[in-house]
Amino acid sequence: MNTNPLNRPNTVMGRALAERALRLAAMQKATFDTVTAGLIDLTQPALTPLPEHVLQAAKDALDRGETHYTSRPGVPELRRAIAARSTSEGFPATADTTVVTNGGAEAIYIALQAVLSAESTALVVEPVSPHVIEMITFIGAKIERISPSVGDRFVPSSSAIEQSRANALVISSPSLISGVEIPASDLERLIGAAVAQGMDVILDRSGVPCLYQPQGAPFNAELGANVITIGSFSAGYGLHGWRVGFFTAPGDRAAKLRGLKQAMSICTTAVSQFAALAALEGPTEWLAARREEFNARRAAVVEQLRSSSFSVVSPDAYPALLIDARSVHSNDRELTARLAREYGIAVEPGSRFGDSTQGFLRIDLGVESPVLRSGIERIAQVRAGGADE
Repeated sequence: MNTNPLNRPNTVMGRALAERALRLAAMQKATFDTVTAGLIDLTQPALTPLPEHVLQAAKDALDRGETHYTSRPGVPELRRAIAARSTSEGFPATADTTVVTNGGAEAIYIALQAVLSAESTALVVEPVSPHVIEMITFIGAKIERISPSVGDRFVPSSSAIEQSRANALVISSPSLISGVEIPASDLERLIGAAVAQGMDVILDRSGVPCLYQPQGAPFNAELGANVITIGSFSAGYGLHGWRVGFFTAPGDRAAKLRGLKQAMSICTTAVSQFAALAALEGPTEWLAARREEFNARRAAVVEQLRSSSFSVVSPDAYPALLIDARSVHSNDRELTARLAREYGIAVEPGSRFGDSTQGFLRIDLGVESPVLRSGIERIAQVRAGGADE
């Protein structure tokens, strides 16, 4: 039987159903266009201008014909540089225990696949990105959550780890969700408790290059040697679309993780790896300027919000900033929808990242400056306009 473009049977009823579906789709598009017209999106960062030495490194790689597969774990020079940086920060690594991945997300997924199974339980510290939860769910492992409060700056207690029988602890610091860094002494306490419980530890350190203040003393290297660390060149270095991340692993875990990486995607694009190497080892003035730009944005936004009687979670790392909206609306998802509908602002509801951030709104300080200013002005109007509907 013939069908129409919507795969409905070419009958009177089929044509009628197809026409109705097309009308509904047109109506939905019109509604969407109306809602999103003039919408100020505070969730998507602007493209980052990259310095000439990073771009030149990519061009040079192309000129050399670096368009083939690299060493499966990654370009040796980049792995050595990552390992040296990780070791200096208290997480011992070598080129052999370091693997370059297609972004931080692949690194996290490989680590989770290596330590979890359908019989496992992952202990996850909030706030946490939904894609991490989705990965664990896909693997089939159970999930336990630790939901530390904003009053404790999202630092969990050791007892929550000591009382758990989970197989792995999944934690990030600084968090790219909240921008909050767990103090080194607390992080050592938490990871120490997990190691004592026989847990594997996956620590996402992708936000380290985003810290407003340089790190202090290195992590306890003896403890750090037990940790699988995750890193990324996206947020800190602005290489979002270049898809370069990495993991370091304890020696007894490295071979399995390296094998999983090769099975998933063979290797990461060579040109992107050489760009990342230049970003990591080249001049640092542009990174200092990037940090200062975010610092200025943070100061301006925090001052503007606080002058409008909003509380904020002052971040330790860019680009995230959490706005406490609990006194404006009891449900952050409903408030997010209202902001888009009535004020033309797109923000993320904090509950998307767990109970810890329920009632908060998350914005990205990396959006274009004029857009950021206009968006914050509109959020201030929300406070002036009243609370719950």
